[in-house]
Amino acid sequence: MSFNSHLNDGVIHVEYNSVHMAAEDMRMQTKAIQNTVAALNSELDVLRAAWQGIDAATYDEKQAAWNAASGGLAEILTKHGALLEQIVEIYRRHENKAASDWGSIRV
Repeated sequence: MSFNSHLNDGVIHVEYNSVHMAAEDMRMQTKAIQNTVAALNSELDVLRAAWQGIDAATYDEKQAAWNAASGGLAEILTKHGALLEQIVEIYRRHENKAASDWGSIRV
């Protein structure tokens, strides 16, 4: 939802399509991040299979933390994209209600 507010004329213009595009972009970027992490993990698994020693165990711990963090990021982006869609829907409902209220005024 893009707000263009001009304090001198009291106009607020809402562009719903911009918000839908932002939410969709969040979904696409989240998927791209997940695909990149999966590809990296796949490539590293080949190297990791031959790795032994305490440094390998430490790497495994850090890799698990990295995967958890990237999963957390994906969850946050997904929730924020859904929140943007909710905000648009709530704003649209209020806008429609205001239009209905104004329309019911008898002069």
